[in-house]
Amino acid sequence: MGIVVSIMLYIFNGTADPEFLLRLGIGSDARFKHTDNLVYLHRSVAAFKRSSELTPEDHPEWPERQICYASSLLKRFERVDDLVDLDNAILVLCSITESSLHGDVNKSARLCAYGALLMTRFERTGKREDVEDIISSQRHALALMRDDDPDRESCLHVLIEALMVRFNRLDKLEDIKAAISAQRLAVDLISDNHLEDTAYLFYINVLSLARFHRLGTLGDVDDLIMSQRRAVRLAPEGHAFTPFYLCKLGVLLRLRFLRKDDVADITESITVHRRALGIVLPSDLSFPLFQFELANALQCRFERLGDFEDIMDSVAAYRCAIELAPSNCPAKLAMLTNLGVSLSRRFQVIGTLEDLDDAIQAYRDAIHLRGGHPELCVEQFTDIGIAFRDRFEHTGNIDDIEGSIAALRLAVDEMPLDYADRPVVLSNLGHSLQVRYNRFGERGDRDSAIMAQRRAEAFLTDHHHPSPVILMNLGRALLNYFDIDGDPDTLTTSLSMFCRAIYLTADCQPMIPRLYCAYGSALSTLFIRTGDFEDIDNAVKAYENATDLVPDNHPDEPSCFSGLADALLLRFQRGHELRDVLRAVASYSRAIELTPAGHPGEPYLYEHLGAALCHQVQSQSHFEEAVRSLTCVVTCSQAGLHTRQNAGMLCLRMMDLHPQLGSKDDLLLAHASVMELLLEFVSVGLTIDRRYDEAAVKAPVVHAAVSCAIRFAELPQAVEWLEAGRSIVWSQLLDMRTSLDELEVHHPSLAEELRDVQSQLRKSEHTSSAVLPKDRMLLIKANMDADHRRRLAIRYKQLIAQVRSCAGFETFFQSKKLPALVIPSELCSGPVVVINAYFTRCDALIILGDGTIRHVALPNLSLDKVTKLHSMWNECLIEAHVSERGSISRAGSRRDIIRRVTRLLECIWTWIVHPILQVINQASCPPHNGSLTHVTWCPTGSLVQLPLHAAGIYSDPSGPRVYDCVVSSYTPSLSALRRAVDGISSQRCLPPKALIVTQPQTPGYPPLPGTLAEREHIEQILREGQISSRSYNHEDATVADILGVVDQYPWVHLSCHGAQHNEDATQSAFALYDGPLSLSKLMSVTADNAELAFLSACQTATGDKINTDESAHLAAGMLAVGFKGVVATNWAIRDEDAPIIGQAYYRKLLELRSTGAIGKGQTGAALALHEAARILREKVGEDQVLRWAPFVHFGA
Repeated sequence: MGIVVSIMLYIFNGTADPEFLLRLGIGSDARFKHTDNLVYLHRSVAAFKRSSELTPEDHPEWPERQICYASSLLKRFERVDDLVDLDNAILVLCSITESSLHGDVNKSARLCAYGALLMTRFERTGKREDVEDIISSQRHALALMRDDDPDRESCLHVLIEALMVRFNRLDKLEDIKAAISAQRLAVDLISDNHLEDTAYLFYINVLSLARFHRLGTLGDVDDLIMSQRRAVRLAPEGHAFTPFYLCKLGVLLRLRFLRKDDVADITESITVHRRALGIVLPSDLSFPLFQFELANALQCRFERLGDFEDIMDSVAAYRCAIELAPSNCPAKLAMLTNLGVSLSRRFQVIGTLEDLDDAIQAYRDAIHLRGGHPELCVEQFTDIGIAFRDRFEHTGNIDDIEGSIAALRLAVDEMPLDYADRPVVLSNLGHSLQVRYNRFGERGDRDSAIMAQRRAEAFLTDHHHPSPVILMNLGRALLNYFDIDGDPDTLTTSLSMFCRAIYLTADCQPMIPRLYCAYGSALSTLFIRTGDFEDIDNAVKAYENATDLVPDNHPDEPSCFSGLADALLLRFQRGHELRDVLRAVASYSRAIELTPAGHPGEPYLYEHLGAALCHQVQSQSHFEEAVRSLTCVVTCSQAGLHTRQNAGMLCLRMMDLHPQLGSKDDLLLAHASVMELLLEFVSVGLTIDRRYDEAAVKAPVVHAAVSCAIRFAELPQAVEWLEAGRSIVWSQLLDMRTSLDELEVHHPSLAEELRDVQSQLRKSEHTSSAVLPKDRMLLIKANMDADHRRRLAIRYKQLIAQVRSCAGFETFFQSKKLPALVIPSELCSGPVVVINAYFTRCDALIILGDGTIRHVALPNLSLDKVTKLHSMWNECLIEAHVSERGSISRAGSRRDIIRRVTRLLECIWTWIVHPILQVINQASCPPHNGSLTHVTWCPTGSLVQLPLHAAGIYSDPSGPRVYDCVVSSYTPSLSALRRAVDGISSQRCLPPKALIVTQPQTPGYPPLPGTLAEREHIEQILREGQISSRSYNHEDATVADILGVVDQYPWVHLSCHGAQHNEDATQSAFALYDGPLSLSKLMSVTADNAELAFLSACQTATGDKINTDESAHLAAGMLAVGFKGVVATNWAIRDEDAPIIGQAYYRKLLELRSTGAIGKGQTGAALALHEAARILREKVGEDQVLRWAPFVHFGA
């Protein structure tokens, strides 16, 4: 060991002798060859390196010593696979060639070796700059070489390969011309020994095919075929070259077939390939390549004639070629890729899922062969993306459509801007995004799909041969886009794409039925727009062509029949010809018969069959068959959400049309099925703003179901459905923050994974998908966050299902049943009133302390009246300039506004409140401690923003007022109220502490000088009641400071501006001195003992005017954060009114606490606010409703 160390020290000593180091390197290299010990190889590299460094460049031995060093690096690279060695070897050769003098006889050989090393590195790394250097260096080498130079042939091969790489990437005509010229030079150098070089033969074929596709002309292919026939004919029997002549003839015949479409050419090509295979042995090196070319020819004929045997033989031949080809065979990549294509096509014929599985594996093997470098595998990533999509459409496995889009996006990312097949990749990405949009309804997918197809269409104008597949995909995308933009030109272009694709496709080709179906779909859309029966007649004919041409048992056969049925049903809806609907039912039934059970397309067929049956319901059996078909769709988890919802709504409409044929149970079951879909639409996989949008759109579904349940006196069900359909997003946010301690005790690994997924979902909640990039290519690549969120949501759903399968966790995160929603009698302070308005009926449900539910019909109320009340009330607020605290003007005191306000309050009393209070009095709801009955209002829809607590007959001085009858509170949901009551009842009775935050002059907001007086009054009252408090005023009230102390105070009073965030309620915030204090921040710090919050800010209980059922306001948010009772405002308050309310509220609250007048499960805030509003009302006048009525109480 000491000798080795001494030698190494000697090597790196600056005075070492380069001659000695050279001999040491040679010796070490010899020892390595003898022992295969890497120590000697490392010593050899080190010695050669030091020898070359110590040798001056003008020394005659310098080039050879550099060569020795480069050779040792290359040897070590081949042994240990370290790319650094290859990089260094390339640098050494580059320095030698650059320093070579003019006339150096070895320069061409060095350039040739330099190019070969660059090619090796390119194959490993895909570095595009290397291709340019290879072409440059090999051309330079060839220019220096003699015609008989032994390196000339290998140099030509490297040049041809580099030109082909650049041609495939950039599609430059000059590259293929140069490659063909180099090929011809190489042909002149062929010796007998080279004729069995399969790699060389492979490049001949590839170049011929590339030239043919790029130039689009046969050139001298006829002459080449004639010459090749002569060579075959003249070759002596048993001649060694005969199989190669035959193989080349077969390739040339296939090339001519691709242009002339003469079936005789492709048939002869297959014959001569089989003849060549009959001559050579399977052990022959050329046998795999001959099999590969036979498979290519068989695949070609299948695409032309659709003969099933050809596709079977093609797959077998590809597999044989791959199995027998050596690992370094340059044709292997093409073999694997073409096998994948062939397997995919066979799947389309016979529908065997294993073929798709094998195709995907073949593409994976091809990508692996290229080292996984995306820039080298654009074609393979495109193919595997298509295969994943095909498998998704067959199985419905969500991972497959995700994999499809991921692979195709990678292909889009890596392909050069002028990539020849760019339209193919973009078109397929658009298709996959459209498929996912159809499944999940993510608008970003739809927009990206259309943009991808538009980009493909733009490139298509310069594309040499637009394939029918591209044209079909573009036509489909434009048809989808027409549904959005309604531009007639879009529809016209779509039709022209389909017509052009049909023109380019022979009737016997496998894809022609699909093209006719797409054309029929476009014609049907045109008919919907124009009403011209010629269009729908042509659509029916197109579908009839499809059904006539599709082979028996072909995977496309069901879609052909269902498309025909769609067109017939559409024609019936306009023409009312009974035979059309009868044929439609028969065609849908035939499509279902042909569809494998569990196929993703099955629900779509049942939905449309149900729709067709609805039009011919003439008996109980017809009705039951329609219901059965539609119910199959609604309950199928593999179906798209929109498909399931459409089926459910169709089923409900049919039952409304034929009430005599359906039963109560049928109708309730249909509503239950549709309700179950609601939570899937408002999925945690969507951003919060999208969830609010979906909840708003689906709200009528909830009100319809509740109305139906009330109609049949299923009151508990009505309450449960109403609860399940409101404040969905808040429920999800709370579920994400629910403690998993109990789950962790019994199933720790499950709890850990669920917690991790929840954390990731929370982080992605605020990534909006509504804002899309302006750049078109960025739009195509957009939605990566949405992809990640969707995958998390899928996993979240799986984990929830796993938890529910565990004993004791069967109801984990499920919608609550009535017993879990009703306040226990010992904690109940009064009835809870739920109000539902639908176009068929309006009702109130009174939930009493003993859990019973009393129904109150509201016959004088209608959904239209509710809408008008809501609109007129908001108009009054707008005219009164109610926007934010401190900005409310004197307009609210105008007599005309006061008259309109009081008139609306009288309507609210007459139509809504009075009938409810009558039943409450009849129910003998006992008031608490002799005071007024406490009623908690839980309105829905537009009723949420009406001041029920201020209703009354104000035109009569002695007329009834709500505040004289009951103490009013509100709750965003029954769950929120139950959570607040349970929380306060279990909370330890400790002396409260109060945190007071005031902002008299927040930067960027109007001043609020009244907050100072408000703070002083509250501090004084709290001191008198011996309640400790701490105040943060103006610049002291920073976000960080408040977050640091808020968990120490059960009571929090906020006198400041507030900002409601309609797109994401968790971002609603209070304006502090240095920025917004959002609910999402408060959620992370609020303690369990949080009790009361007083939000003396603007519109803290207003919510979204459109999505009212979601209670997206600060008051609901503070309940969700953990406070048990919250005082908030429905509209802006006057700055001088806030101190009056605040002072009176806290004085009454402390009085109630000191006298023991607060019951268990209560905070006393409702009674305290009721008293404070009375004092303000008496001060400003009863008619000043807009001043005393904005203050409301939420929770316990």
